[in-house]
Amino acid sequence: MVYKQVVVDDYAWVTSGSILYNCHIEHHGIVAIGTVVKNMTVKPYTIVAGNPAVVVAEWDNENKKWKPIGRRYARGIDT
Repeated sequence: MVYKQVVVDDYAWVTSGSILYNCHIEHHGIVAIGTVVKNMTVKPYTIVAGNPAVVVAEWDNENKKWKPIGRRYARGIDT
């Protein structure tokens, strides 16, 4: 069996039921409940969700709020 490295930086948030394989969760990155993160890097101030993991929101520092990405998790807001 081959084991791949998982790195979780300080202040990153990995919720319950998540599966991590060969990935890097950078500082202030958020992994939603039940997300499968495989072979990717979660950038700072980014939320990922789903199986496989996709980016669903990013922090907009200019407006001080979360900016939804795509229709799937944006409650009908097309960005």
